[in-house]
Amino acid sequence: MIIAEVRNHLNSEDGKRSPTSLPTELHSMIVSEVKQITENEFKNIVTSEVKKASLRAPPARYRGSLRGEEMLEIIRTEARQIAKEELLKYSQDKLSVPDFALHSGGAKIISKYTSKTYERWPDKWYKQTFAYLSGQGILRGKPPVTAISHDTNVGQCWPFSGQEGQLAILLNRRVHVTSVTYDHVSKDIAVEIQSAPKDFEVWGIIDDGVGGKDNHDDDEEYDIDNSMRNYMDTNEDYDRMESTEDSCGVRVDGQYEPGKGNNQLPDSDHSSDDELSHLKRQFDNLTYGELRLGSSPLHLYLGKFTYDMHGLPVQTFDIPKHITAHNKPIRAIIMKVKSNWGKPEYTCLYRFRVHGTPA
Repeated sequence: MIIAEVRNHLNSEDGKRSPTSLPTELHSMIVSEVKQITENEFKNIVTSEVKKASLRAPPARYRGSLRGEEMLEIIRTEARQIAKEELLKYSQDKLSVPDFALHSGGAKIISKYTSKTYERWPDKWYKQTFAYLSGQGILRGKPPVTAISHDTNVGQCWPFSGQEGQLAILLNRRVHVTSVTYDHVSKDIAVEIQSAPKDFEVWGIIDDGVGGKDNHDDDEEYDIDNSMRNYMDTNEDYDRMESTEDSCGVRVDGQYEPGKGNNQLPDSDHSSDDELSHLKRQFDNLTYGELRLGSSPLHLYLGKFTYDMHGLPVQTFDIPKHITAHNKPIRAIIMKVKSNWGKPEYTCLYRFRVHGTPA
């Protein structure tokens, strides 16, 4: 437009226009056209931005529901947190029943009656000599307290030598035992499932309160704990763990033959008179200072069970009704493993639990 007007002006025949008027007319035309172009471009820009904004905005049917979306996200967050907490709880304790053999709940290992922890010594004689003198170079398994702890991840187990051994536990209170549970790591993630126990017996040591405090005395547990103090394992000193493999004979017709007798309970030289309760006296009088399972009325046979390594990792075994019918209060319990699933060198125990009702 502007160029055409300039040409027309230069070719005009009248020639009467003043040269000085050309710049003014052209300036006006330029200003007018620039304004028009600017307005048009501005409209285009505004229209484009409005379209972009409309694309970014939620559809009309969702407008006004932002509060609802926020609440939904809060609910989802809370649900995820609850699920996480429940999964954590499930992973720590898959059963919804009390475990009276749980270490963190007050149960203890009785080292006098617990088999020795598995040790792997060097092959060479000179390395064995060095290991014997220095204590270095010996591969030791985790202590027995591992078998009454809630952690059952791979490797969190207590190994003992061979396929036969036993775990003795002082329960956190006197219990009428109704069932026991054994946990092992799943065969899908286990390195060697053959080290899992197979056949095992469960024995209870009866504490009926005869000659001592009754069942309702508030100081009863303290009294019993004092009596057991000298032969409970602190799980910090491996030298205190004495093997019971040789001391328990072979069971014949429900009884055990007398052992070799290296499991003497502490005598009066090791325990003061005020620490000896009725439980200690019953042990001395009826077992003659030795743990010969089945040789004393205090030894209650709770049953023989088989852990199936092809089954679920956590397996619960009910005590037979003809035994629970006697309703005997148990203060200590022994898991005596008779065989494993094919590992001759050692057997691994992940977790042993005891269930029932407090006496």
